[in-house]
Amino acid sequence: MKKVYAGIDLGGTNIKYGLCRPDGKTIIFRTIPAMVEEGPRNLIRRITDCAHELLDYASRKSLELNHLGVGTPGIVDVTTGKIAGMSPNIPGWKGCNPKKSLESILDIPVFVDNDANVMALAEFVFGAAKGCRNVIFTTVGTGIGGGILIDGKLYRGSIGGAGEFGHTTIVKDGRQCNCGRRGCLESYAAAPYLLEMAEKMATDANTGSVLTPVLKETGRLTVEDVFGAFKKHSDPVAEKAIQLSAEYLACGLASVSAVLAPQIVVIGGGVADAGGTAYVKLVRNALRELALQPVSSRIRVVKARLGNRAGVVGAAILGDYT
Repeated sequence: MKKVYAGIDLGGTNIKYGLCRPDGKTIIFRTIPAMVEEGPRNLIRRITDCAHELLDYASRKSLELNHLGVGTPGIVDVTTGKIAGMSPNIPGWKGCNPKKSLESILDIPVFVDNDANVMALAEFVFGAAKGCRNVIFTTVGTGIGGGILIDGKLYRGSIGGAGEFGHTTIVKDGRQCNCGRRGCLESYAAAPYLLEMAEKMATDANTGSVLTPVLKETGRLTVEDVFGAFKKHSDPVAEKAIQLSAEYLACGLASVSAVLAPQIVVIGGGVADAGGTAYVKLVRNALRELALQPVSSRIRVVKARLGNRAGVVGAAILGDYT
C-alpha cells in the first residue's frame, strides 16, 4: 500500500487541499472558495468536506493515509489545535478549534499550525531551503507572514506566535495596521501599500508612467500591473514603488536576522511570485546593506520554489514534524 499525506491550506479567500507523496509531489490539488463571510461554522463545514474528499480518494485508491494537516492564518496552539489569536482576515476565527472539530468527525489524527509555518516547513523539506538548518521564511502578499526553523526544527515560541515578522514595528506611530497597531512591517512592505504608492504616483500624468492609463481605465492597479510595468518597461513609478517596498521588507528582515543569524531567507507569496527574481534581488541587495556583519555577507536570499502548493504540502507533512 502506497503512503500519502493529506493537507489543507486555509486562506481568507480560498481553501486549497490535496494529497502528496512522501517526496512532496502532489497527487491531487484542488481549490474552493473559503466564503469566510459566512462565519466559522460554515468554514469548518467546508474544511470538513475537503477532508472527506481527500480521505475518500485515498480509500478508493487503496492509499495509506495516517493523518491530516491543516494550515491556517492566526496564532495556533499546536498542542490543542485552537486558534489563539491574530486572524483579522477570517471573522470570528479566533477561539475556534479546527483540530477538535475535525477529529470529532473524521477517524484520523489532525494536526493544525499557522499557514506561514507550514509553508516554511515545505520549503525546508522539499524546496528552496532544503539542506539548510537555520531558516527564515516570509510570505509577502496582502499581509506578511513568517516561519522560523532553528537547527532543523520549526520554532513556534511559547504561545505558537513566533515568526509574525509582519507585525514587528519598523516605524513608531506609523501607518495603521489591520492588527490594530501602528507602524508594522506589513503596513509598509505588503501588497496594499505597494499598490497605494504606485497609484498615487501614477495619478500624476507628468511621470510618463505606463501605469497612468491603466489606472484611469480600471480605477485600480494590481500587483501584476506594477511588476509588469517594472519588468517590461522599466517604468519609473513601478520601479520607485517596488524599490521602497523591498527596502522596507529588508529593514524588517535585517532586524530578524540580527537576532537569528539564519543561513537563508526564503521569500514567497503573491508579491514574490509576481516580482520573481528581480524583486528578490532588490530585497537581497537592501538586506545586505542593512544587516549586521558577518551575517550580511553570508546570508542567502532566495525565492520560494513550491509556489501556491507549499501550504498544502507543508500542512500534509505536519504530523511528521510536530
